[in-house]
Amino acid sequence: MKLINKIACLLAVAATALVSASCENDNINPYEYNNNGGNQNQGSTEVLTTKIAEYPVGSLVWTKDTTLTESVEIPVGTSLYIEPGVTVTCKSDVQVPIEIVVLGNLYCMGTAEHPVTFTSDTKKPEDWGGIICGYNSEEVVLNHVDLAYAGATPTESSASFQNHLFKSTIDGGVPAFHFCNVNGKFVMANCFIHDNYNDQTYFTGGQGVIYNCIFADSGNATDGGEAINVKAGCKLDIANNIIYNACTNAFKLSNAGNSEIIPLTQLAAYNNTIVNCGWRRAKNKKGGSIWLEKAIAPTFVNNLVYD
Repeated sequence: MKLINKIACLLAVAATALVSASCENDNINPYEYNNNGGNQNQGSTEVLTTKIAEYPVGSLVWTKDTTLTESVEIPVGTSLYIEPGVTVTCKSDVQVPIEIVVLGNLYCMGTAEHPVTFTSDTKKPEDWGGIICGYNSEEVVLNHVDLAYAGATPTESSASFQNHLFKSTIDGGVPAFHFCNVNGKFVMANCFIHDNYNDQTYFTGGQGVIYNCIFADSGNATDGGEAINVKAGCKLDIANNIIYNACTNAFKLSNAGNSEIIPLTQLAAYNNTIVNCGWRRAKNKKGGSIWLEKAIAPTFVNNLVYD
C-alpha cells in the first residue's frame, strides 16, 4: 500500500495543470514532433500552453487525434503528454509494424469521460506492436487508457529492435506495454487493456502500481499470452483489477534474469478478480490463472479466481 501511495503521486504531478477534460479531436501529424522539426512542442524555451494545460519546457504534447503510419520514438530526456480524449490509430498495412518506443517519459492523462485510446485501423489483434519503454525511461503514466490490437512481431528494422529493447532475436510478438528500467516508475490506473495478440504487459524492471484496470482477451493459442508477466527487478503493487480470458496465465511471475545488478522482485497482489484464464497454448499445454517460477515469492491477499 505504501508503494501505491508513493507512486500514485505521479498522477497528481502529471495532472496539476489540467483545467478541463475537453479537447478538439481533429487529426494532427505526430511526425512534426521530432528533434529536427520546428514545432513549438519540441525544445520550446517557454512553458508550453494548450487549451487545457501548461507543460514544462521542451515537452511534446499531442492534443488531437492522429493516425500513425510509422513508428514514433520519444527521445531520452523528453516527455510526451497525450491529452484527454485523444485517439491514436495505428495503420496495419505497413511493412514494419508500428511501435511507440518511449526512450524518455510518457504521460497519458485520460479521464473517465475522455480516455486516451490506442487502437488500429482494422481493430484486429496483432495490427501493431505496442508501447515499448527504454532503459532510461524514468516515468510512465497510463491513466484511463484504452490499449488494444497490439502484439505484432517486430522486424530487424523495428524501433524496439534497433534500440535493443525487449527482443534480441525475432521470435514472436511484443507485449502491448513493456517497462524495463529498474530505477524507473510507472502507473497503470483505470485502464482497459484488451484484444492484444501476445502479453498484455511485460515487466523486466521498475517500481509501479497497477490498479482499477481491466485486462481482457489476451494471447493466442500458438504463442500464449499473459495478462501480467513479471521478471526480476520489479517492485509492484497490483490491486483491484479484473483479468478475463488470458490465454496462458493471468499472472506469470518469475525472478528470471536476477543477478548482482538486478534485485529480486517484490510483488503484492490483492483484491484482484481472475476469470476464465489459463486456457493454455497448443505448443506445450502450459497455463494457469497464477503461474509462479524461479524463486519468485509474491504476496497474494483476497484475490478471487473463478473458472
